[in-house]
Amino acid sequence: MHHRGAPLGHPGAGGAPPPRGPRERREAATALYELCKLPENRRRTVREGVAPALAAFAAVGSARAVEVLGLLVKCEEGRQELCRIPGIVSVLSGVAGSGNLRAIEQAVVVLNWI
Repeated sequence: MHHRGAPLGHPGAGGAPPPRGPRERREAATALYELCKLPENRRRTVREGVAPALAAFAAVGSARAVEVLGLLVKCEEGRQELCRIPGIVSVLSGVAGSGNLRAIEQAVVVLNWI
């Protein structure tokens, strides 16, 4: 299932305004998580350019954003894009050192892939 309007509201993602509050960002990350369960949607999500927004959301403590990054890293395009994000290693290292168990596991998975 492909959903063209990516929920994070990235300018290249269907033109939706960016989510404003923590609840909206959490809901957007959850929607992306569901979409990215399918491999073809992972590639589409990366092409829409939402990886930097997810990394920024992970940096402020979103476990769900880390889980989405864990899905994106499973495709080659996702790994390449994550490697281009400045500070991604320090963000993931921070999550690995102080997040909840699931976020820690996903942060380590992403670090191993990149």
